[in-house]
Amino acid sequence: MKEEYFNLLVENAIDFLERSIEEFEKHPKYSVIHFYAAIELFVKARLMAEHWTLIVTRKEEPDVAKFEAGDFISVSLKEA
Repeated sequence: MKEEYFNLLVENAIDFLERSIEEFEKHPKYSVIHFYAAIELFVKARLMAEHWTLIVTRKEEPDVAKFEAGDFISVSLKEA
């Protein structure tokens, strides 16, 4: 599970980063938003490499079934 979710997070981060680069000149506002999302996903991938519970916000109890279903609140960049 850990490696699969790690890879998905990294792939999504790269997608956002590529989009940020593409939009840099014509749409700088969206470029910054996509860059922020990429950074957040890279940080979450690093947390995932340690343990999936680190991605779940401290406001709720980690539950693997909810995590796998995507039914959880993930940490913000600040929390991460």
